[in-house]
Amino acid sequence: MLFTLVLVLVLCLEIGLRVVGAFDPFDLDFYTKRSSDEPGIVKTSYGFIQTNSMGYDDIEFDLSDPRPRIAVAGDSVVQGLGVGHGFRVSDYLREERPEYQFFTNGRMGKSVPTPDDASRDVIRLALDKYIFLMNLNDIRPTGTHEASSSETSISRFHNFKKNPAFKLLDELRFYSRVYNMVRVSVRNAMSVLGYGGKGDLAYELRPNKYRGVVSETADRINQLYTRLRARARITAEFQDRGWRV
Repeated sequence: MLFTLVLVLVLCLEIGLRVVGAFDPFDLDFYTKRSSDEPGIVKTSYGFIQTNSMGYDDIEFDLSDPRPRIAVAGDSVVQGLGVGHGFRVSDYLREERPEYQFFTNGRMGKSVPTPDDASRDVIRLALDKYIFLMNLNDIRPTGTHEASSSETSISRFHNFKKNPAFKLLDELRFYSRVYNMVRVSVRNAMSVLGYGGKGDLAYELRPNKYRGVVSETADRINQLYTRLRARARITAEFQDRGWRV
């Protein structure tokens, strides 16, 4: 009897949310879904994000183009989450500075690129410049960071999210308004408690408490800069000698 009553209430709430147009999955900017009929396309509520043949979330790169090449690297903001293709940083830079090629190198959840990853992109794309756009939620600990009890709890939460049963249940976000209402409410409650959208600790909201994590992030940025600067210097020396790098 109780189950039937709860089921009826949920169904009524689902119908009500649909009538008023609330919690439509594709009105929620952080929901994305890969297209089943268009390879390399991620559909969103605000447009689409495409993946090129080289695996970057951007238009096809023309490596025969002689213009100087600049990569714009970063997380989902650079990738285009929230705006879609045609309205990202790299898209606007292409319009404003057509004398350069701009390559999007953004990925959801990506933090500070490692020197090795950035160097591989520089070599693979023969880049002249490498721009890293940082958001405050890119402040994260290194692998050697000693985890607090809060971080241990978050690690368990991430393991729970990887559970196949949860992944199957979470597919409801594309179909059920009630599920989305609960999901968004939990997400907002976690934000109030100091956690990010994916359940990670929002270190940027408590910089004094997590001063060590802030320092570790700054160190990784400095290491990235040092590696790329050293490579640029070596490349320039080789080119001065007429050698191809």
